[in-house]
Amino acid sequence: MKRLVVSIFLILFILMSKSAYANQEFYDLLNNTYTRYTNTESSMIAYKVLGEKNKKTIVMLEPFSSSMNSWDDSFVMNLLQNFRLIFIDYPGIGQSKFLSNKDPDIGELAQAVKNVLKNEKIKSANILGYSMGGFVAQQFARMYPDMVDSLILIGTDAGGSSAIKPQDYVIDALFNPLPDLEKQGERIMKVLFPKDEIDNYKIKMALIYERSAPDITPKVFNYEKQIIYRWYLDNTNQKELDGKYFKTLILSSDQDLVVPPENALILHKILPNSKLVIFKGAGHALIYQMPSEISLAIRKFLE
Repeated sequence: MKRLVVSIFLILFILMSKSAYANQEFYDLLNNTYTRYTNTESSMIAYKVLGEKNKKTIVMLEPFSSSMNSWDDSFVMNLLQNFRLIFIDYPGIGQSKFLSNKDPDIGELAQAVKNVLKNEKIKSANILGYSMGGFVAQQFARMYPDMVDSLILIGTDAGGSSAIKPQDYVIDALFNPLPDLEKQGERIMKVLFPKDEIDNYKIKMALIYERSAPDITPKVFNYEKQIIYRWYLDNTNQKELDGKYFKTLILSSDQDLVVPPENALILHKILPNSKLVIFKGAGHALIYQMPSEISLAIRKFLE
């Protein structure tokens, strides 16, 4: 098992689909930007910085089994009009390397964010986390509260026993990939997008994942999966965040099968200085379905 979503399946989608072409402006810009590095206790962390220094900084924390190349182009290019963006690859993905046999935990991922900001001499920043990236963002806020200007939590939850879990078939699609690559790809699309929207995004997602194509080794797959499992076994995050006055934007979607939208309500209740927006007609892949709407919500929030 090298990839959760593999390029062969994605190429098949390109050949079969008639949906709109995904622009590659962000990907080209990222490719032409030099890679910077910092270390944690067991990993070398690769990251890139786009945008002007005089703009507000947003740290972009990606979801499960993704790389910094995986963000939607339109979403990123819209944000770059107003913000400086920092993209980080988690240990073992892209140019980020393991320096020991120790599996990273969520605390180490949060430490990676801190070390990147210190490397760039940035005292505090806006922390954007999408899906599992939202777990990392919340962990970072708990560990380094003085380094948080705001939290932007997209398609994520606060964890613990009270979190609303996805249905078993969704968990199975994400964590137990089929040996048949085409069928596995079809399963992933069905849990990321509403059923009637899948055909509209086949080419876009094919190109995005084909270009990023991170090799998800068993080590990476397992440590990220363990981070997610532990997130729901422990109530510490909810207890420690409850009542904290972080300026927070919570973005969810009414057809999210991976992180059901009820979780956004829980986050909104926990964080008293939060704003909640639930987008209608979108699934878990909301930044790919509604890049303009999501980026506009973020811009207005940070104005």
